[in-house]
Amino acid sequence: MKKALKSLNLPDAGRIENLSRQRAYVLSNNKLQLRLPAPQYSNYALMHAINDATTLALEEKRILDEMNRVMKQNEIPDEPDSASHLSISLLSVICCITFLLAL
Repeated sequence: MKKALKSLNLPDAGRIENLSRQRAYVLSNNKLQLRLPAPQYSNYALMHAINDATTLALEEKRILDEMNRVMKQNEIPDEPDSASHLSISLLSVICCITFLLAL
């Protein structure tokens, strides 16, 4: 998750200039922190709630997509002939043991 957080460039919650940004998630001590903005206007409260929920969902999707990308980048592909290396090394160990016992 740390690699994903680095590549997302989320603002730091400890910095004063980041307090006015309209990001739902910020970093605080290298951990995600949810920060919901205070309502600025009393008109159209439902529309503001829908807008905040949409913004939050989009940011969560962006974070989850980045985490999935990082995990897939670290994944070792499963190849059909990957077991052949194990059988070849096992064969070479058996040959070495047989050779040593023959001495």
